[in-house]
Amino acid sequence: MNKKVQKWYELSRKIAFEKYSRNIERVMFRLPDGKETDFYIKKEDPAAVVLAMTRDNKVIVAKQYRQGPKEILLELPRDLLIQTKNQKKQWNENYLKKQVTR
Repeated sequence: MNKKVQKWYELSRKIAFEKYSRNIERVMFRLPDGKETDFYIKKEDPAAVVLAMTRDNKVIVAKQYRQGPKEILLELPRDLLIQTKNQKKQWNENYLKKQVTR
């Protein structure tokens, strides 16, 4: 038996599900032994996570309800990265509105 790890070959890729900024792609592969199989791969837009800390070195977290575990979890703040000029303009406008309403 050949124990050397071999590359798989991608045969096709298509979106199986799409909502908000997330996609699930169905990707068909040909394995080194010639068999074909599919995998479902989660694709998301790029995001950034912030490690925000107070002056006394406490980590600032956000409370988020998560559907999978059906719990409110503590998470590091994150958001999608800006992709286009239009998105950047929209983000700036939203940021300014938040600052004005504080």
